[in-house]
Amino acid sequence: MFITSAFDDEPRHGGYELAVRLACVWYIYDAEKLWSKVPETANYTLTNWQRWKRVLEEAGESFGDQALKSVIERALSEIRRVESD
Repeated sequence: MFITSAFDDEPRHGGYELAVRLACVWYIYDAEKLWSKVPETANYTLTNWQRWKRVLEEAGESFGDQALKSVIERALSEIRRVESD
């Protein structure tokens, strides 16, 4: 899936910024649904969730584009919200 390519440990690819933006939209609008799946399937493990969150935190520090940083922060805010519920 293209969105999860934002979370790959591979070297960053040409579509990385777009993948990060799409992943952020995924979290902004579906964080609760994603969080509810964490214990359900092999793809939605707590380890993966934590890795995806870490990648977004690192991306927020590495991008210079303020609009993208804002989208990343909104996604991280949703992640933190569902984790605390």
